[in-house]
Amino acid sequence: PDLFPGAGKVKISGDCLFGGYYLLPEETRRKLRNGWYHSGDLGFLHAGELYITGRKNDLIIVHGKNYYAHEIEYLVNEVAGVQPGRTVALGCFRPEVGSEEVIVIAEAAPGEASVRTDLAQRVKQTLLDQAGLLVLDVHVVEAGWLIKTTSGKISRIENLAKYEAERTAAAPV
Repeated sequence: PDLFPGAGKVKISGDCLFGGYYLLPEETRRKLRNGWYHSGDLGFLHAGELYITGRKNDLIIVHGKNYYAHEIEYLVNEVAGVQPGRTVALGCFRPEVGSEEVIVIAEAAPGEASVRTDLAQRVKQTLLDQAGLLVLDVHVVEAGWLIKTTSGKISRIENLAKYEAERTAAAPV
């Protein structure tokens, strides 16, 4: 069932709306259109109140089923051996299956990096058991591997690029 009927993309307009991002014209064009700021949030109005349900960029659609990256990350953070708060769930479109698939990158807790295969299997099993999600890959990495933004958030875009670069470099020629 649809838990949030009428949910949609959150756009903001008003007299005090900023004029754009400093030295980022492409980002400004992407986010500010026709006097509306496209926040990237998803939400709905109920009784005059705005409720935010997630982020558009954090929504991963796997074979027609919606998963929020932060919910996947929460489950992964609960797995023993994963460094809490140091995981990222990424959606990667695979044309051969016609859908996004989920890749999880998780930093191992201190002393756990030597058992990467076992830890990756436990993460996969947890996501299957608790979310019904079969992930494409769980990449267990050393502490400090994940890239953060200047505001301290784990960067989905940069970590996906780093993951893909590592996979490409490791691929047999």
